[in-house]
Amino acid sequence: MHFSESRIGPLDPFFIGALTAYTPQIENPSGSYITDTLNWTKVSGIYPAMGGEQWITIGNFYNDAETGVIDFLGYGGSPLVYVAIDDVLLVDIDDYVLATDTSICVGETVVLAGLEGADAYLWSTGETTPTLEVSSDGVWYLESVFPCGTITDTFTVSVETVAEETSLSNQEICYYDLPLTLSAPLPYTTYNWSNGETSSSIAIDEAGTYVLTGGLDCVLYIDTFTVSVVDAIPEAMLLDTVQYCPYFGPAVLTGPDGFDSYSWSNGWTGQEITVNNEGVYTLTYEKDCDVYEHDFVTVYLDDCDEGLFEIYLPNAFSPNGDGSNDTYGPTCAVCSSFISLAIYNRWGEQVFYTEQVNSRWDGTFLGADAEVGSYIYIMEYADPIGNKRVSGTISLLR
Repeated sequence: MHFSESRIGPLDPFFIGALTAYTPQIENPSGSYITDTLNWTKVSGIYPAMGGEQWITIGNFYNDAETGVIDFLGYGGSPLVYVAIDDVLLVDIDDYVLATDTSICVGETVVLAGLEGADAYLWSTGETTPTLEVSSDGVWYLESVFPCGTITDTFTVSVETVAEETSLSNQEICYYDLPLTLSAPLPYTTYNWSNGETSSSIAIDEAGTYVLTGGLDCVLYIDTFTVSVVDAIPEAMLLDTVQYCPYFGPAVLTGPDGFDSYSWSNGWTGQEITVNNEGVYTLTYEKDCDVYEHDFVTVYLDDCDEGLFEIYLPNAFSPNGDGSNDTYGPTCAVCSSFISLAIYNRWGEQVFYTEQVNSRWDGTFLGADAEVGSYIYIMEYADPIGNKRVSGTISLLR
């Protein structure tokens, strides 16, 4: 069928090729052959009127090569057939308007509606209602079934947004402030966090970058939260008791390395202090998130005098195996101060050397008894003032 403002084609309707120059607006679907010779076959469709149409032309608009024919009666297939046409019916669909594109803001909902009066509706979502509520971008299709045919509408919905990115100030928190709550800076209508949550605030338990995408009044806000966490610093291992000897100077109390601030109970603020009295001295030391306190107890060392750290050597020994003075070595009260002992004969040969305070000379040299006579010793040891080096003569007796 072809709709037009004026008559088309020649007056002779049987003129071959009369309608091939025109394109029908409604036609029998391709592959659907009219084979019923006794009853009526309905050919219908929908043509949106453009205005001014006065004529409907019904016929075959294709040439012989384009016309599909079949031999269903045994007379051979031919494109020349007689077709009776009756009951041409035009149905006026009131207020038919093709679906238009729709724009909404973030968080809004739009109602898509089909034509009223249809016998059935089928949306591309599977819904069968006359209307459909949507709140996101997309394309939706609706088939509306009327007595004279089916109308397919296409609805396109776009969410209008203007992106606005904000970078909220970086947050550095202490490890004991976790978990931390991050909240949206504005009362958005939609919330989408980078960790998948959709609430206005989230609780985090580790450092990282968290992004919130929030929609409000057609503006899409992108908020970035950067959180760093200061880890715990272990408490330092410090001495509890410090012994000191006033003869060699005051006690030195030292705090641990690597902390930001030091505060002593006597008001001093350095890492190290010197004290001349017994007592308890409390150190408070801090770094980042941690604050520690430690008590130093200073104790006066009894019998503390210059001789406490002295090391004594006898001036003779007799390695004769009688069990008395058979070996030669140092005698000391604080033996940790010993460094070394070397013994030489009169020709300058080193007959004995040790860095162990308990190692003693047995009076032999190169596997044999050393000669009776005088020997030179050189000994080094340390005291609180510094290292000392002493020398002298010893006698080897038999």
